Amino acid sequence: MSKVMEIQADAWEGEVLKADKPVVVDFWHHMCGWCLKLNPIYEQLPERFGDRVKFVKVNVLGSPENQRLAIGLGV
Repeated sequence: MSKVMEIQADAWEGEVLKADKPVVVDFWHHMCGWCLKLNPIYEQLPERFGDRVKFVKVNVLGSPENQRLAIGLGV
């Protein structure tokens, strides 16, 4: 069974852009109240969708590269 995968900006192309199935991305940060409320629901989604959809998370302030990725994508 699939699980939510936390990725870094350097894995964006391989894990998201070149994925062989649809990908849902959660851009989050531990100080974001809405992110924390969404997290328990988001973590359950792989159980519901199985291997048909890939779920990943990017901590927007986890690194300067992650922050640049988020800004570049308009997050």
